[in-house]
Amino acid sequence: MTSETNAERAGHGAPDIVIITGMSGAGRSTAAKSLEDLGWYVVDNLPPSLLPTMLDLADRAALAGIAAIVDVRSRALPTDLKTAISSLGARGVSPQVVFLEASDGALVRRFVNVHELRARMHHYFGGDSVTGLRLNIVSFGYKYGLPVDADLVADCRFLPNPHWVPELRPFTGRDAPVRDYVLSLPGASAFLSAYLQVLEVSLAGFEREGKRYVTLAIGCTGGKHRSVAIAEQLAARLPGRDVTVSHRDLGRE
Repeated sequence: MTSETNAERAGHGAPDIVIITGMSGAGRSTAAKSLEDLGWYVVDNLPPSLLPTMLDLADRAALAGIAAIVDVRSRALPTDLKTAISSLGARGVSPQVVFLEASDGALVRRFVNVHELRARMHHYFGGDSVTGLRLNIVSFGYKYGLPVDADLVADCRFLPNPHWVPELRPFTGRDAPVRDYVLSLPGASAFLSAYLQVLEVSLAGFEREGKRYVTLAIGCTGGKHRSVAIAEQLAARLPGRDVTVSHRDLGRE
């Protein structure tokens, strides 16, 4: 991997914009996914001429870092990219260009080298922002479909549904009556204890593989009672980790 700016300087602070290009199969998608893991906004297959426009949109959205994957196969790439970089420079923006190249042998082995590339991207562009793995726990209802970005999925439908208890139906898993009911159900406590052990093993493995963001989806039928209560409990029992909780389908019924 080569960059048009000094790698040592890159590690001290993330730039406003990074342009990722290079040979097909050399790791452009892996590099882009690494920046997404760091919280960057990434656009794939962007014509160089649209880079200034992309920067304008990023400014309006108050994005901290943006990256564009540019296809190197275009004959007009050198001229278009030079023009776009000059245009950005005139506005006081100095983009970094990451050009990925690989020998034939490296291309053959690329599936075993992706973790090294991810680690290097985190080193160059993560700066001091990378402090460990961040876990997002999201509850959802199976009747509305699985969350498309879930890394891990747990199913709470083995627990009796509070929906069929008239006095609990109006409440949600955030409310004490439902929470206490769900946690008192046979199997709930055992599930939480066992899944927390599995989760710690999984998260430790993700950290070793260089992943920085993990989404755990907890599902029940409608995403109102059981999954909400279990998601909140899992988060409460992971005090040493950077955890956020969201409830995708709460209030949807």
